[in-house]
Amino acid sequence: MLIFGKRSALGKLYFCFDGELSMEEYLEVGQIVNTVGLKGVLKIIPLTDDITRFDNLEKVYIEKGKELIEFKIQEVKYNKNMVLLKLEGIDDINEAEKYRN
Repeated sequence: MLIFGKRSALGKLYFCFDGELSMEEYLEVGQIVNTVGLKGVLKIIPLTDDITRFDNLEKVYIEKGKELIEFKIQEVKYNKNMVLLKLEGIDDINEAEKYRN
């Protein structure tokens, strides 16, 4: 789903195509629904028809308040129809909980 100037709830994941882009040029790819384990892994409901899209991403953006926070992807795993993401800078469950809905 393309975001056209619309702000969405905490925990949405976005990626952009290249460079400094406005909110209208981000593609919403997932919703953070939970954490997994103690190392800060996030459980994501993918909002894309191609779940393997996450394999090609180097970074994602999490919307928190009115800003998008950039995170480099360290690891992508799949569990049933869910995506498990380990992001750089989110290293424990307490930090991961800040971004979950």
